[in-house]
Amino acid sequence: MGLNLINDVTQFRDSRKGETAWVLGSGASLNFVPRWFWADRLIVATNFAGVRLGLDKFYTVTHYHVDAGIIAEQRPDLAVIAPRIDQGGVAALPVAPTAPNIFYINTGHQAYAQFDCAELWPREPNTLVVGPTSLHMTMHFAQYLGARH
Repeated sequence: MGLNLINDVTQFRDSRKGETAWVLGSGASLNFVPRWFWADRLIVATNFAGVRLGLDKFYTVTHYHVDAGIIAEQRPDLAVIAPRIDQGGVAALPVAPTAPNIFYINTGHQAYAQFDCAELWPREPNTLVVGPTSLHMTMHFAQYLGARH
Protein backbone atom coordinates (compact mmCIF):
# COMPACT_ATOMS: atom_id res chain seq x y z
CA MET A 1 0.00 0.00 0.00
CA GLY A 2 2.75 2.47 -0.88
CA LEU A 3 1.64 6.06 -0.55
CA ASN A 4 2.07 8.71 -3.22
CA LEU A 5 2.76 12.21 -1.93
CA ILE A 6 0.80 13.79 -4.76
CA ASN A 7 -2.22 11.87 -3.51
CA ASP A 8 -3.08 10.32 -6.88
CA VAL A 9 -6.00 8.02 -6.17
CA THR A 10 -5.66 6.36 -9.58
CA GLN A 11 -2.69 4.36 -8.26
CA PHE A 12 -5.24 2.16 -6.48
CA ARG A 13 -7.33 1.31 -9.55
CA ASP A 14 -7.08 -2.46 -10.10
CA SER A 15 -4.06 -2.61 -7.76
CA ARG A 16 -5.56 -5.61 -5.94
CA LYS A 17 -7.10 -7.26 -9.01
CA GLY A 18 -8.62 -10.66 -8.41
CA GLU A 19 -8.29 -10.60 -4.62
CA THR A 20 -11.09 -11.01 -2.09
CA ALA A 21 -11.84 -7.80 -0.22
CA TRP A 22 -13.40 -7.81 3.21
CA VAL A 23 -15.52 -4.68 3.51
CA LEU A 24 -16.07 -3.74 7.14
CA GLY A 25 -18.90 -1.56 8.36
CA SER A 26 -19.05 -0.38 11.92
CA GLY A 27 -21.73 -2.58 13.44
CA ALA A 28 -21.55 -4.42 16.75
CA SER A 29 -21.28 -7.77 14.94
CA LEU A 30 -17.58 -7.02 14.42
CA ASN A 31 -17.13 -7.63 18.16
CA PHE A 32 -17.84 -11.32 17.55
CA VAL A 33 -15.02 -11.84 15.04
CA PRO A 34 -11.63 -12.58 16.59
CA ARG A 35 -9.01 -9.96 15.63
CA TRP A 36 -6.62 -12.63 14.27
CA PHE A 37 -9.19 -13.43 11.57
CA TRP A 38 -8.40 -10.16 9.78
CA ALA A 39 -4.64 -10.73 9.56
CA ASP A 40 -3.27 -10.90 6.00
CA ARG A 41 -6.61 -10.09 4.37
CA LEU A 42 -7.49 -7.22 2.07
CA ILE A 43 -9.58 -5.00 4.35
CA VAL A 44 -11.53 -1.96 3.19
CA ALA A 45 -12.94 -0.35 6.34
CA THR A 46 -15.71 2.19 6.69
CA ASN A 47 -14.99 5.28 8.78
CA PHE A 48 -13.25 4.31 12.04
CA ALA A 49 -13.84 0.52 11.84
CA GLY A 50 -10.23 -0.44 11.08
CA VAL A 51 -8.82 1.95 13.68
CA ARG A 52 -11.23 0.82 16.39
CA LEU A 53 -10.49 -2.84 15.69
CA GLY A 54 -6.77 -2.13 15.92
CA LEU A 55 -6.07 -3.78 12.56
CA ASP A 56 -2.56 -3.73 11.15
CA LYS A 57 -3.33 -3.07 7.47
CA PHE A 58 -6.46 -1.70 5.84
CA TYR A 59 -7.81 1.01 3.58
CA THR A 60 -10.24 3.47 5.17
CA VAL A 61 -13.09 5.01 3.21
CA THR A 62 -15.15 7.80 4.74
CA HIS A 63 -17.65 10.40 3.53
CA TYR A 64 -16.34 12.94 5.98
CA HIS A 65 -13.31 15.21 5.71
CA VAL A 66 -13.08 15.65 9.48
CA ASP A 67 -12.92 11.87 9.96
CA ALA A 68 -10.38 11.53 7.12
CA GLY A 69 -8.09 14.00 8.87
CA ILE A 70 -8.37 12.24 12.24
CA ILE A 71 -7.80 8.78 10.80
CA ALA A 72 -4.90 9.97 8.63
CA GLU A 73 -3.23 11.41 11.72
CA GLN A 74 -3.82 8.25 13.76
CA ARG A 75 -2.60 5.95 10.99
CA PRO A 76 -0.17 7.87 8.76
CA ASP A 77 1.05 4.54 7.35
CA LEU A 78 -2.27 3.72 5.68
CA ALA A 79 -4.39 5.15 2.86
CA VAL A 80 -7.54 7.11 3.68
CA ILE A 81 -10.01 7.62 0.83
CA ALA A 82 -12.52 10.49 0.98
CA PRO A 83 -14.78 12.29 -1.50
CA ARG A 84 -13.62 15.62 -2.87
CA ILE A 85 -16.87 17.13 -1.56
CA ASP A 86 -17.59 16.43 2.13
CA GLN A 87 -20.84 14.49 2.42
CA GLY A 88 -22.53 16.15 5.35
CA GLY A 89 -20.07 15.95 8.19
CA VAL A 90 -21.44 17.66 11.28
CA ALA A 91 -18.24 19.64 11.69
CA ALA A 92 -17.40 20.14 8.01
CA LEU A 93 -14.18 22.06 7.56
CA PRO A 94 -13.88 25.06 5.23
CA VAL A 95 -10.73 23.47 3.79
CA ALA A 96 -10.22 19.73 3.44
CA PRO A 97 -7.37 18.29 5.51
CA THR A 98 -4.17 17.52 3.66
CA ALA A 99 -1.88 14.65 4.49
CA PRO A 100 0.28 12.38 2.35
CA ASN A 101 -2.07 9.48 3.09
CA ILE A 102 -5.43 11.15 2.30
CA PHE A 103 -6.63 10.50 -1.23
CA TYR A 104 -9.61 12.50 -2.43
CA ILE A 105 -11.70 11.02 -5.21
CA ASN A 106 -14.54 12.30 -7.33
CA THR A 107 -17.95 10.92 -6.50
CA GLY A 108 -21.28 10.81 -8.25
CA HIS A 109 -24.31 12.77 -7.12
CA GLN A 110 -25.31 12.22 -3.47
CA ALA A 111 -29.03 11.39 -3.45
CA TYR A 112 -29.27 9.78 0.00
CA ALA A 113 -32.38 7.58 0.20
CA GLN A 114 -33.39 8.49 -3.36
CA PHE A 115 -30.24 6.93 -4.84
CA ASP A 116 -31.07 5.12 -8.08
CA CYS A 117 -28.24 2.94 -9.44
CA ALA A 118 -29.48 3.06 -13.03
CA GLU A 119 -29.62 6.84 -13.03
CA LEU A 120 -26.86 7.91 -10.64
CA TRP A 121 -24.10 5.31 -11.00
CA PRO A 122 -20.92 7.23 -11.92
CA ARG A 123 -19.94 6.99 -15.58
CA GLU A 124 -16.42 8.41 -15.18
CA PRO A 125 -13.66 5.80 -14.61
CA ASN A 126 -12.14 7.39 -11.50
CA THR A 127 -15.38 8.28 -9.74
CA LEU A 128 -16.99 6.38 -6.91
CA VAL A 129 -20.64 6.00 -6.07
CA VAL A 130 -21.71 7.96 -3.02
CA GLY A 131 -24.85 6.57 -1.43
CA PRO A 132 -26.71 7.21 1.82
CA THR A 133 -23.82 5.90 3.97
CA SER A 134 -20.05 5.65 3.75
CA LEU A 135 -20.49 1.90 3.28
CA HIS A 136 -21.68 2.40 -0.32
CA MET A 137 -18.49 4.25 -1.22
CA THR A 138 -16.46 1.65 0.71
CA MET A 139 -17.92 -1.22 -1.31
CA HIS A 140 -17.32 0.63 -4.55
CA PHE A 141 -13.72 1.37 -3.54
CA ALA A 142 -13.17 -2.37 -3.01
CA GLN A 143 -14.37 -2.86 -6.58
CA TYR A 144 -12.15 0.03 -7.71
CA LEU A 145 -9.18 -1.85 -6.22
CA GLY A 146 -10.11 -4.71 -8.54
CA ALA A 147 -11.42 -7.09 -5.89
CA ARG A 148 -12.99 -10.17 -7.39
CA HIS A 149 -15.22 -10.85 -4.42
